[in-house]
Amino acid sequence: MRSLLVLFALVAAWAVLAPASAAAADRPAITRLRLAANLPTEPVVSALVNPGGATTTWHVEYGHTTAFGSVTPDVELPAGTDFVPVSATLTGLEPRRRVYWRVVATNEAGTRRSRRATFVTERAPSGVTLALTPVVAPWGAHVVAGGQVLGTATAGITVALQRQPFPYSGPFSDVGTASADAAGAFGFDAGPLLVTTRFVVQTRSPVPAQSAVVTAYSAVVVSIATGPPAPRRVVLRGAVRPPVPQGRAYLQRLRADGRWINVQNGRLADVFTSSLYRFEVGRLRRAQILRVAVVPGDNGAHVPGFSGTVRLRARR
Repeated sequence: MRSLLVLFALVAAWAVLAPASAAAADRPAITRLRLAANLPTEPVVSALVNPGGATTTWHVEYGHTTAFGSVTPDVELPAGTDFVPVSATLTGLEPRRRVYWRVVATNEAGTRRSRRATFVTERAPSGVTLALTPVVAPWGAHVVAGGQVLGTATAGITVALQRQPFPYSGPFSDVGTASADAAGAFGFDAGPLLVTTRFVVQTRSPVPAQSAVVTAYSAVVVSIATGPPAPRRVVLRGAVRPPVPQGRAYLQRLRADGRWINVQNGRLADVFTSSLYRFEVGRLRRAQILRVAVVPGDNGAHVPGFSGTVRLRARR
């Protein structure tokens, strides 16, 4: 009887100790495959791996075809039965190409391969050019902004045109977006130019690129007309838009050597929609070619503008 009791005690002790050492491991489990960061040549992928109760190693197979072709280094997970987040950087890829990938995990119970996942790598812009036409535009005229996205796989990339009008105290704001063509080229109608304005283009991509800041200058518009004909004197008058009450008008004459010289100047009379000027010119013994230049005097909101030319006949 005593020997039976001893035997039962030994069996009970073994039953208590055995489960911890004799529990069988399961093959690893893999779930939640995700693209963590999409970059042109080195994207990052992630997943959850359950080691299945035993030390587990895992890696990622990947490539531009379903045959994969590349493998990340093995990483070891300690034994456990909880899902563990893992991530890997996939190197040596090409921009704007489809990538196939899967996670492979191995422990003493065997190997588990995840489903095959896929994504397309991002484009790789390296810079943006930007030019404005014209650089100096008459007040209210439209400006065209165009350029090219440089780099790899830039066809179809989205670009945004932004502007910052004088006095440049506020942030740049969007004018609009466009898609680059097969060569990376793009174009925008930047709209009517009412004040001198800075422009910049940015790519809307995970790898951003931006052009240099380029300025379009708004020139005041100056009209000119002659008054009633008179034998010895002629009146020249006109309007300036937009109104520039602090500006000054200069009557200029074309010299024989091709240079313009100032012959008179005067203040502008401001009205609601424009500023006005008036000059009275004596006829000379030879014909004259005249124009009016207006300096806005508004601290840079506009640049000087010029009227068309007027030819005055010689005095008889």
